[in-house]
Parts: sequence; structure tokens; C-alpha cells
Amino acid sequence: MKMIVGQCPAGVSFRCLDHFRQEICSGKFEAYNFGAMRNTTEYPDNMNPYQPPEWDLTKLANMPFVLLCGKEDLLASPKDYTWLADQLKAVNACLLFREYDLGHLGFVVPPHEASVT
Repeated sequence: MKMIVGQCPAGVSFRCLDHFRQEICSGKFEAYNFGAMRNTTEYPDNMNPYQPPEWDLTKLANMPFVLLCGKEDLLASPKDYTWLADQLKAVNACLLFREYDLGHLGFVVPPHEASVT
């Protein structure tokens, strides 16, 4: 556990965190917003350069996904992950959806290690 905590937030770029912030602010599941000028080159088929395109989840039809979600996750709320599960089920892409009483790192940190600091 000390090794995991000592490496946080390793592997997370500023752009990834900024994209997460953008989606929270917009309330949409969409591509990264580079700003109007760069959006026109990054997303040439998008009609509105001020907004990035929303992700088209219908393109994932019949692709099997397994969603394992933590009810105690402070980064992904139950409202958000149940919305995603519903969208994937609608296009026959959600093979399995399960909720657990875990937080964000609950799937990678053994329960007996959680109290070690």
C-alpha cells in the first residue's frame, strides 16, 4: 500500500484531469475540448467548433463490455456509471454490470492493506 500511495497520481496527465473537469462542467460525455481554433482541426466533421463532439456509443454496438463499479468511488458516481451501463445495454454492448461497496482503488488494493499507511 505504501508503494501505491507513494506513486500517486502516477500515470495521470494534466490533459486527462482537464478532460475529466471538462466533462463534469459540461455534463456531457464528449471528446476533449482543445478550444475553438484547434477543435476545427482535431474534429473536422464537427459542426460547432466551440464544443467537442459527444462520444457516439452506438459505434460500440455488440462489443462486449464488463463494468465493475464501486458505490464508494468519489470520482465516478453511481449516477454516471449507471447512465453508461444503460447506454451500453441499449446497443447490446454491456455483457456484465456489477456494483460493489468499494472506492476508486478498491479493485486493486487488497482490503487488509487499506489501513496500512
